[in-house]
Amino acid sequence: MQGKSIKQLLSLVITTSFLFGCASDNTSPIEARTYFNTAINDYSYCNAESCPMPTQFTLDDEPDEPESPIFITPVEVEKRIEKFTVNFPFSKSYLTKAAIEKINRDINKFHLSKSEAIRIIGYTDNVEAVNHKSHFNKRLAHNRASAVKNYLVHHYGFKASNITIEAKPLCCYVASNKNKLGRYENRRAEIEIIIQ
Repeated sequence: MQGKSIKQLLSLVITTSFLFGCASDNTSPIEARTYFNTAINDYSYCNAESCPMPTQFTLDDEPDEPESPIFITPVEVEKRIEKFTVNFPFSKSYLTKAAIEKINRDINKFHLSKSEAIRIIGYTDNVEAVNHKSHFNKRLAHNRASAVKNYLVHHYGFKASNITIEAKPLCCYVASNKNKLGRYENRRAEIEIIIQ
């Protein structure tokens, strides 16, 4: 019975010596520490001798805080609209020499790229409807806008898909229809160029 107690006591001494070191070695117990292991993206345990040295990734044994997202506000592109007008002879939709010279002068002045958005609106005076049915004026206003569009596409190389045309007959007069000069001013196509 006494031999059994001695064996248990001896076993306990050996186990304690193994865990805390022998008293004769004067060594301290193993000091367990934690550090953030980037290989497994989690905390790990180590003793004082085998712990990795702190780096920019393991400072203070803490993982880096996630960066907050950066929101970029879209920059609005500044636009400007340039307008000019060309006029037409009575009941006609072809471009006169004076109209072509005006288009050339204004287009060259603006220094445009070939992809600018362009809007062209054709108009009539109110006398052109007197001798014709009302659908004639709509076609006439449309043809005036088309004549300007075709010139810009074929002479300057603007993209046809970027040019919209519209007809506004018998409305939106800029001058009186009671005199010849006023009616001439109303027989027009207005060109709006949106420049970015």
